[in-house]
Amino acid sequence: MSKGGGNVTYNSTKSVLPENHIELWNKSIAVKSDPNNRWAVELKDGKTIYHRFQDDGNGNFHWNGSTNGKTSKGETRAIKITDVPTELKR
Repeated sequence: MSKGGGNVTYNSTKSVLPENHIELWNKSIAVKSDPNNRWAVELKDGKTIYHRFQDDGNGNFHWNGSTNGKTSKGETRAIKITDVPTELKR
């Protein structure tokens, strides 16, 4: 089985961790309306992509998906644009 970041076995129903996840984490920001997550905004091929990093409750964050997420089989597994905080979309 393939592994994700860390020691967690990859769940094939989840989105694939992007190769640039460290860069995205470094660009991520906290948003007041969504205190348990951090968000990064990426421009790729003329499209805006939002990436979410979720707090596990102990101050550890993991990449939790994006608005263009795909599984390892290429199936769409995206965060709905309506779930992206409004203040990020301004």
